[in-house]
Amino acid sequence: MARLNGYLNQINVAETDQCDCGQARETVEHFLFRCRKWTAHRTELLQCTQAHRRNISLALGGKQPSDDQNWTPNLEAVRASIRFAIATRRLEAT
Repeated sequence: MARLNGYLNQINVAETDQCDCGQARETVEHFLFRCRKWTAHRTELLQCTQAHRRNISLALGGKQPSDDQNWTPNLEAVRASIRFAIATRRLEAT
């Protein structure tokens, strides 16, 4: 998710780290779970991650320290995150 302003500003590619919505720094968490701009696209993602709302690790398929050795990524949540990103078109090259 390197095309988000929070990261682009860190590497001096974007003038600001703020989201276009004007409400917060554009981080992965803000993009996936909070930005009002993408509320309409977020329904499926929230349904897949409902038990672990706003859990970036779950949404992106990461393992947490509390997971046991039988852990497997929640591929439904990962696919929903990918579909969300594609639907918003926010990460496309400009």
